[in-house]
Amino acid sequence: MFFIALLLIVFALLMALAVPIGYVIGITASFGLLYIGGTDFLRILVTRYNSGLTGFVLVAVPMFTLAAQFMNRSGVTVLLINFAKVFLDVFAGDWLLSLLLFVLFLEY
Repeated sequence: MFFIALLLIVFALLMALAVPIGYVIGITASFGLLYIGGTDFLRILVTRYNSGLTGFVLVAVPMFTLAAQFMNRSGVTVLLINFAKVFLDVFAGDWLLSLLLFVLFLEY
């Protein structure tokens, strides 16, 4: 019971100090891990965190965003959408179809 009260006190104190909620949850969880298992849990936490950062998705998403910014600033996206609209301008719902064709152009 003392453990739960300690965590609630730490949580309430950090919230009263206007610490962002992500940090509050992380710090409170760290206190809980220290109380339950000592430094062994923290060692596991650091290892898992480090292995999660080396994932391909965490590298790929910013690169896709950067590529999209390059394409927007250079005007390539407008040209590709207009090119797709030339083929699909006669159909109903042509904006959606041209967007799908634009994505197809980006994939290949």
